[in-house]
Amino acid sequence: MSILKKIRESFGISQAKLAETVNIDLKNIEKWEKSPKKITSNDLSSLAYYFGLSSDDLREAIIGNKTELSSNEYHIFHDNSVLDGWWGHIGIGVINQAKTHWLPITINTASRVSSILTNYELKNEWIVLDTLNNRTLAFEPSRLKHIWLLDDNADPPNNDWYPPDDYSGMPGEFYKALEAFCAQKDGIDLYENEEISDYSKKDIDTFTEVHDLDHELVRDLLTQTHIHDINGNVQSHLIEAEKLAHFLFHIQLETAAILDFSSTEEGYELYIPSKNISLIDMPKRFVDKSFREIYED
Repeated sequence: MSILKKIRESFGISQAKLAETVNIDLKNIEKWEKSPKKITSNDLSSLAYYFGLSSDDLREAIIGNKTELSSNEYHIFHDNSVLDGWWGHIGIGVINQAKTHWLPITINTASRVSSILTNYELKNEWIVLDTLNNRTLAFEPSRLKHIWLLDDNADPPNNDWYPPDDYSGMPGEFYKALEAFCAQKDGIDLYENEEISDYSKKDIDTFTEVHDLDHELVRDLLTQTHIHDINGNVQSHLIEAEKLAHFLFHIQLETAAILDFSSTEEGYELYIPSKNISLIDMPKRFVDKSFREIYED
């Protein structure tokens, strides 16, 4: 059974209904479920947006490089699904910061973090996870005030519930479309980008208008990294994706004593002892693109 068919059946939707919803010819849906490698980028974008995915992840799954996909849809799927769905929120409490940082996560992420924390013994062991609002978190639990795992049915803690902004929990493809919006140049319209389907673009104009987002603010949303230290201070920088990918690679090898977040493009040097950091909050797609480039090379 093809991965597209598994995903569609997990959503309990027929081929005809899916074709009607995303405005794709039914014959194409039938063809792709037999041979998904022939799908165009534009149509892949439509399907990814509907299923709560990113087209980059869906493409990787189709060619066999990815076995699990994270959807922003709720996690109840059929047993044969390759989807990991939305579960609830993780709450990260940084020492000397009044507010807990709440971010949406999948059921598998919640289970993995719970298992790690239940058996957590060694200090300087980092946990890395992806959220459903385009962030990658890296944190050292012993340097934090608390960690909440709160499923959607639980009552949030009193006076410490700060749900993410309205752009939280959107499909991965939504953030790709936001990137296209951010990358617009004078005379080049978002809708000329063939990598982003019309079905995926439909929310972008409304979203940016409702939230009064200009290109600079969107760029900050998609590229800014926030570094929280053990004293509760936070620095926000546009750190090069290669630097972030290098950091994630080395902390898993436990060799990241000094973190180099210097930027040749911005013209500054920044070196931070890893033992002084409690949480790093990175833009997920920004880092993922660097990992893909390294992998392809």
